[in-house]
Amino acid sequence: MLEQIAFYRFNMETFEVTVITDGFLTLPSAVLSTNASDGAVSALLDTHYLPKNTFVAPLQVMLINTGDQLILIDTGLGNVSLPGFNSVSGKLLPTLNLLGIHPNDINMVILTHAHPDHIGATVDSQGNPHFLNATYAISQLDWDFWTQAATDTDDQLANYFATVAQHKLLPLSEQVLFFNSELEIVPGITAISAPGHTPGHSAILINSGENQLLHLADTTLHHVVNLQEPGWFAGLDIHPETAAQSRHMLLQRASEERIKVFGYHFPFPGIGYTVRDDNQDSWKFIPSN
Repeated sequence: MLEQIAFYRFNMETFEVTVITDGFLTLPSAVLSTNASDGAVSALLDTHYLPKNTFVAPLQVMLINTGDQLILIDTGLGNVSLPGFNSVSGKLLPTLNLLGIHPNDINMVILTHAHPDHIGATVDSQGNPHFLNATYAISQLDWDFWTQAATDTDDQLANYFATVAQHKLLPLSEQVLFFNSELEIVPGITAISAPGHTPGHSAILINSGENQLLHLADTTLHHVVNLQEPGWFAGLDIHPETAAQSRHMLLQRASEERIKVFGYHFPFPGIGYTVRDDNQDSWKFIPSN
C-alpha cells in the first residue's frame, strides 16, 4: 500500500506544503537502540501491535511552495541501494512530474543531513545535479564531515555512507549555501541545530502566519520508540548522547509550544503533535493531518 501513495498536500496560511513519498526502508528493530536492555525494543513494539524484529521507515520529502519559491527539504534515497537493507525508492522525481513540477522549477533544496536516504536524488548516477537552478542549503559541519570522510576504514557501512555522500554532494559545490547554527534560510523557514545523528544534523522550523511546523528530520527515527524512550541511542547516530539531547530538546519544545511536528520516517504523511506523559521524559505521537 505504501508504494502506491504519491503525495499529501495541505496549506499553512500563505505556504502550500506537499509531503511526497520517495519510498521506504525496511530495517532491523535493533537499529532503534544500542543501549536498551535485551528484548526491550521488541517488547515496546509488541505492546503497540507492531512487528518486533523489523520496522518500515518511510522516506518522506517535503515540498514547500512559499508563493515566491519552490523548496524541497531533503531528496529521499533516489537511485541509491543501501547494502544489507531492503528498500523501495526513487519516487520523488516521478511525483514532481505528476504534480507538473520540472526539476528546474525548484529554487532551493534544504538538506537536513547527508545520510544517503536524504541526499539520494541530489544528482544522477553520472553526478549531474537534478535541480540545476536550486541553491542547496546544508550545515557546514555536515558538509565538511562527509566530504572529507575516509572511505577505506574497517566499517563498511560508514565507508559506503561516505562514498555516497561524496558522490551526491561534491558536484553541488558551486550551488551550496552553508549554515553553522540557527539560520532563517528563506523567510519563514529556519534551520535549527540538532546535532548527534550526524555532526551537523538539523531540524527545520516552518512558520507561515500563525502556523508552525517542526520538521524533526532524523532526530526521531520511529514514532513510538524514540518518543517513549528518547534516551535510547539509535544505531546510526554518530554521537548518540548528543542525539538524545537534541531529541529531548525538540520534543520538549514541540509539546510545550504545541507545535505540529513532521517525522521524515513516521507513518505517512508524518504530521501530528507530540504529547508529553505526565511527570515523565516520555512522549506520544498524535497524528493530526
